[in-house]
Amino acid sequence: MAVIESQLARFPKGQLYFFFDEIQYVDGWNGVLKKYFDLSSRLKFVISGSSSLFIATSTQESLAGRLQEIRVYPMGFGEYLNLHYKTELPPTSLFATDNLVSQATFLKEKLFEYLSFGEFPYLPFLPGWEEKREYLLDFVIGKVIEHDLPRLRRILGPAELKNLADVLFINAGGIIQMQNLGSDIGLSLQTLRDYLGLLEKACLFSQIYNRGIGFRQHSLRQRKVYSTSTNALVFKLSSSPTSELFNLHLGQIIENYVFNYLSRASLGEIFFFRQRQVKEVDFIVSVSDKTMPIEVKYQANLKPSDYKSLIYYCHQEKLSEAVVITKDTHQLLKLDNVTLRLIPAYFLV
Repeated sequence: MAVIESQLARFPKGQLYFFFDEIQYVDGWNGVLKKYFDLSSRLKFVISGSSSLFIATSTQESLAGRLQEIRVYPMGFGEYLNLHYKTELPPTSLFATDNLVSQATFLKEKLFEYLSFGEFPYLPFLPGWEEKREYLLDFVIGKVIEHDLPRLRRILGPAELKNLADVLFINAGGIIQMQNLGSDIGLSLQTLRDYLGLLEKACLFSQIYNRGIGFRQHSLRQRKVYSTSTNALVFKLSSSPTSELFNLHLGQIIENYVFNYLSRASLGEIFFFRQRQVKEVDFIVSVSDKTMPIEVKYQANLKPSDYKSLIYYCHQEKLSEAVVITKDTHQLLKLDNVTLRLIPAYFLV
């Protein structure tokens, strides 16, 4: 309040803008901003914080109708290249990538940089892997899990919340059975749901659900959880981008990267498909009345059998087109009356 009063005294006329970072650590901030916002239309406030949940919860109490919320996600691959290499790529989309062919060598070369430390502007400037890892896992993500969320909600076991987050990182992209997960980490089903909801609302993880054959058939019993930061996943799963562990988990890392691209692209609600633990499609994107299946096949050699589940799903849903995210293959392929659009992962900018 003293800061605001001081500036009002210095500038008694004209528009005034106030910028407050980490606002969630100031007790009663929402009441103060409400008072001054309602006092004069010449006062504008821009507030930010590392935990969007903290801000959103406070604003629900007293700032309803007075706030425009902007959620800032980790940088995309194209944003990283623009910021650090001054590279402006031509307009593109998941369904139109031909104009990136001339940039293929450059994009392929820089993808692993982005996967490892490209989502946060400050990370590339830190000198070593351990410094980068400490900054992201301890100072950014750790602060939200160990300080922001316990302060926001009465969490009886903060260590259990951190343990859950570690398990979700390790199993990112895998099928989650809630009953089994709760039993494994010693949480009741209700507590597990609450903690998972908190981690999702804090923008650390995202959940998607199994969509069966038919538009209305959704299963809440099977879900996948992805890290909203692929960099965080890399730091959790490997000791460096040249390590054996990095290569061992590369398929998992690429799938998480693809999910985050789809989320940022706002193509529509995202599901996955799994039937009898045999047939599975990584992502089903619903755009209005159109459904687009997307499969991640990050491997050197692709065979017709690799598309078996994708073709099955297309036939069952009477779809004529699907997308395959590949390691290095860029082409249109026609199989069993389905057009497969094969796109290299490094074209997802």
